[in-house]
Amino acid sequence: MTYILVRSPDSDETVELPTEDDNSLCLATLTAQFPDAIGLRYESPETGAMRGLRASEGKLLPPEDGWSNHVYFCTIAKGIKRKVDQDVDVASSAKSKMRTVDLIVLGLPFSCDESTMREYFSQYGEVVTSEIKKDSHTGKSKGFGFVHFKDFDSQIQVLAKKHFIGGRLCEVKIPNEKTEGEASHRLFVGQLNPTITEDDLKEYFSEFGAIADTYFPKNPFRGFAFITFIDPNVAALISKGEHVIKNNRVKVLEATPRLSKSKAVEKKEREGYYDRNNGGGQWRKMEEDHYSGKGSITAFPGDRHWYC
Repeated sequence: MTYILVRSPDSDETVELPTEDDNSLCLATLTAQFPDAIGLRYESPETGAMRGLRASEGKLLPPEDGWSNHVYFCTIAKGIKRKVDQDVDVASSAKSKMRTVDLIVLGLPFSCDESTMREYFSQYGEVVTSEIKKDSHTGKSKGFGFVHFKDFDSQIQVLAKKHFIGGRLCEVKIPNEKTEGEASHRLFVGQLNPTITEDDLKEYFSEFGAIADTYFPKNPFRGFAFITFIDPNVAALISKGEHVIKNNRVKVLEATPRLSKSKAVEKKEREGYYDRNNGGGQWRKMEEDHYSGKGSITAFPGDRHWYC
């Protein structure tokens, strides 16, 4: 087995790649280390020009004089290179595109005023707005307030730490707008490229918060994963942004826990879609014109309205 020296045109790092039994270099071996490479070239000792290697049936063939001690440079298609550069720019600005929200601050001492609260949170970054809720009749603090940061990084730092304001332990979190259940700790990550590993996901998402667990199907590779954070607020925030991992855009959604069958039935009953007494449980939509003379209007899963 022979090892050849290969380098990316955009990097000074040199990687040794093994050749096959027939002394050729498999393209899969090349792209495993340089995902965007489509070929190799080297500097001709005779002319000083860059000389490309022949490719055949998924393999790169050695020069006439063998691999020798040349340093080979990856050939990258111009269109791919532009796309990579664009994705790197997107990745570097991904956090800046995350949406900051009003954070609720619970457990404030009643003696704390807005200037004190703003001064405390200013140590994490620029505060856009801060407000302490007060009783409309007495004008006294209700013991909670809101703070809004300019930068997403500041918001992440605040959510990940404990806070003592005026000698009291205060809780800072995103106001829970969900009506069904609690906020999800899990993220669904889809459209994964086979070059992305579980360690790549951990390294990327750990920048946003502490990770409790990862689920990454490998055999066979299925192109998706689940990331579970210790803080559910982190999952809620990350799902609102754009993410690029190893130059590949991935789809990130907040994973919603499945309702049990009984909870699903209760939910449908509350919405007026389910009737336990209708022939063993058909899905029913109770319209306002139920007694209009047209008969009951029923809706079955996947069907349009039908008349009884």
